[in-house]
Amino acid sequence: MEFLIVIIIFGAILLHRKKVLVEEASRNNSSRSRSSERTQNPSRPRSSERTQNSSRVTPISDELQGISEMAFGESLWLAAGAAYSGGFVPSKGILIKKWAQKEINKLADNKSLVLKSIAKTVMKTPQETLMRLQNQEYSGSLARSSESLRKDVYGLIVSIISVDENLTKQELIYLKRVENILKLDLKIYEEVKDKFFFGLVVSSDVSDHEILTLLNVPDEWPNSRKNEYLEKEFILWNSRSQGGPPGRRKAAIQRLAMIGRARVLVQRG
Repeated sequence: MEFLIVIIIFGAILLHRKKVLVEEASRNNSSRSRSSERTQNPSRPRSSERTQNSSRVTPISDELQGISEMAFGESLWLAAGAAYSGGFVPSKGILIKKWAQKEINKLADNKSLVLKSIAKTVMKTPQETLMRLQNQEYSGSLARSSESLRKDVYGLIVSIISVDENLTKQELIYLKRVENILKLDLKIYEEVKDKFFFGLVVSSDVSDHEILTLLNVPDEWPNSRKNEYLEKEFILWNSRSQGGPPGRRKAAIQRLAMIGRARVLVQRG
């Protein structure tokens, strides 16, 4: 099963390409038939031939304009794994479908069809299979993609994890694996997590050390500096909890709970 993910993605690609090539062969046969008819009847107009040729669908090339086939497939596998790592809810599936459609819309119609085939394959994969595939190896296509794409995929995965407003230890473990695959700068990870995680209810199985990581408190800082940083964070979020929209106040209160756990840990030394 080591390369099962790659095999499934390639399977979706090859099945689609086979369909395209069969359609192309059918069009070529029709074109040859019309050519034979014109030889027998030279007076027949050629305009219809030009119309048919101009609308012909060309086979899909190995290199797509935009996201590559393998990078697209790997992105969807990672997103699907994130959706099930903390318990699946329909809103997580909606986020994945919207992201996939956004990437598909960037391509010409004939080139987008193969991505639709890959997306359909991933979305129909049973949960049990997705969970088994979480620890499989990836081909590295996504890791070699542009930084902007990798950041976009990371944002998708973090948004999937945070959509139910709860954060579990299993989700943090999965997110760490994703970070190792994407190979982005640490500051990018911190910026994205700050955007989505600040108002989540943190599960009791999340360790104190992981709480410090979520609050961007480096291990190498001395306790005095950690205390100073956490004090500033407490003042900031306490002020935000006093006013503003109800959703923002709720998020601020959850952030304060995280800061409180971190301060107790640091004070214990």
